[in-house]
Amino acid sequence: MSATAKGSARLRAIQYGVVAQLSVIGMINYLDRATLAIANPLVRQDMGLSVAQMLWLSCAMFFGQLSGSFTVPLIAGAVISTIGAAIYWFVPKRPITVNDLAEQPR
Repeated sequence: MSATAKGSARLRAIQYGVVAQLSVIGMINYLDRATLAIANPLVRQDMGLSVAQMLWLSCAMFFGQLSGSFTVPLIAGAVISTIGAAIYWFVPKRPITVNDLAEQPR
């Protein structure tokens, strides 16, 4: 097996691992919201909350998830872009020549 094929197989394994982890995280997120909806009467009773207060609690959870759905991808994208650029520029796959330096975009 060539080095390119080994690298491609390793990349494919990493991609499958990331998809599996994201799937599990998505299921946990869904179960969290479903659990709150089911446990709503018990939470109200235990904490002594009125219906209006429970609605505020649900609204706060919704807006927390909404803000997280925008900020987490932005932060993760910035980190991944930075790490990807660092790996691309600082870990050469072959020796850098003068021609390579001349071809880089400025």
